[in-house]
Amino acid sequence: MRNKKRTGRRSPSSPRTIRAFLLIAVLVSGVLATIAIHRFSEMRRVIHVTTDLPGDEREGLSWMIERFSRSFPEYSVDVRYTGAEQNDVTARRRVRTDVFVVSSNSIWEELLANGDLVDIPAQIVPESGYSRGFLDAFSRSNSGRDGRGTSAMYAVPIVWAPYGLFVNRNVMQEKGVPVPRSWDDMIDAIHRVAGTPSPIPIAVAGSVAGRVELVGRALSLNGGPAAHGLFDSLLRDGLIHPTSDRLTEEDTALMVRDGRVAMVLGPTTLRRFIDVGSAPGITFVPIPTYDGRPPVVAAKVVAAGFTRRGADKPSAREFLAFSMRPEVQEGYVAASGSRPIYNSVHSSARVPDAEGAVIAMMARIARLIIVE
Repeated sequence: MRNKKRTGRRSPSSPRTIRAFLLIAVLVSGVLATIAIHRFSEMRRVIHVTTDLPGDEREGLSWMIERFSRSFPEYSVDVRYTGAEQNDVTARRRVRTDVFVVSSNSIWEELLANGDLVDIPAQIVPESGYSRGFLDAFSRSNSGRDGRGTSAMYAVPIVWAPYGLFVNRNVMQEKGVPVPRSWDDMIDAIHRVAGTPSPIPIAVAGSVAGRVELVGRALSLNGGPAAHGLFDSLLRDGLIHPTSDRLTEEDTALMVRDGRVAMVLGPTTLRRFIDVGSAPGITFVPIPTYDGRPPVVAAKVVAAGFTRRGADKPSAREFLAFSMRPEVQEGYVAASGSRPIYNSVHSSARVPDAEGAVIAMMARIARLIIVE
């Protein structure tokens, strides 16, 4: 009995069987992981937009989404419309979304009163043709960490004029050069400043590849090759100061405030924007871009909830107070032809390129661009 012939069958716990089971498990796990990754990548391709815009105001949002979809066909936009019952802060905190486009004043006032507004750095998304020069104030919320609700996006009306001048009126008056109100005026001011016995430097805040090229191209378009040559000579002689590692936007902002330069394009740091723009004798002049786009972006753009405040970022109250100063409002109207931006923070306050700001935000979500 003990010498019974083996049948060749192995016990279930034999090494070969275990290896086979492990191989099958690995293959199944790989397939499941592939499916999960594919599903996750599909999820990443959807941009979720939530809005409480009433029916008569949805046309603009539809237009924005259409333009965005043409630029980024690999992404789809899912729009969710909420009713009046969603018009309170508590309800908004329960909504998970990428972009929140709102229509009511009440949320802005309530968030201000509760101190829930966060400060937003101005960011530009040059990768998107529709958002170059536009304010990108989009950031994701992580408000769920402090128990104040799940991630949500809060609407914050913000004004940003990336193409504009801070002008020291005293210095310009001293040289007999009028304060520019357009690109042509600015070019004329550069010519006149350069032609005075003691020329005043003009600071160009922003990247060398961006702002300096912008001014140079404007000179070429408005004054021909000779004007471009003037720009080159001004740059070579140090009469135009592009920002660089050695001369930052902070430096140029202080230079115009202190009268060391006649005018400065920019700057783009919000804190300095307000500090300089509020200084005595300084005028901020929004100037349309050389290709005719309006200088102002104003929209109910979204802010992440409860991000820590940075030292270089002004509070929302400060920014709002600065934007509502009569001379700033008048400058916007003179440059863009729009009515004063803060007549209302309601979405019906049509402002040039407000749609572009939202497109920029969606572009940022799509490409996850971070430009400090």
